[in-house]
Amino acid sequence: MSDGSIRIIKKNIYTIDLKDKEDNVFHTLQFHLGDANFPVKVLELYDDAYKEISKIEEKESELKKEILSEGITEVPEIESITVDNIKNIEIELSPATRKFYYMEAEAYERLREILDNFFGRGTCQAIFGDYNDKEEFADFINNLLPEFEKMGVRIQNIQQNMYKKYAPKKNRVI
Repeated sequence: MSDGSIRIIKKNIYTIDLKDKEDNVFHTLQFHLGDANFPVKVLELYDDAYKEISKIEEKESELKKEILSEGITEVPEIESITVDNIKNIEIELSPATRKFYYMEAEAYERLREILDNFFGRGTCQAIFGDYNDKEEFADFINNLLPEFEKMGVRIQNIQQNMYKKYAPKKNRVI
């Protein structure tokens, strides 16, 4: 009796090499274009990521006003905003400042989770390291748009098609 084997040849894979300033590849993204749900996954990525970035901006604005109302004119910088770093900080933070940093730490964890769910575990760490900056996250996502278009995925077309498909239909009575 012989053992069987199946060979799977991956087709329709699109790769994007992420490079540093010296043009060295430090991470590669792979996309399976044959996945029937790929366009919907891309749309969900953009929707979820931009919703999270918008939430961060709204909450930052709200909490900055709260910090100013406490009479604080300068918010101390924390090098790497994580829940553990905020708990272990040696400087005395006002309640609003502490709330601000906790909000940011949790929001960036959610944003990293959204991106890692789409691109694969560890992608955010490979790209951003421990650094969290909403502009860098937004730039990364925006820089992917032309690549997705090369793959044949156009966000606006997907949104229009989804709207046409799922928008409420007008009921006519004759």
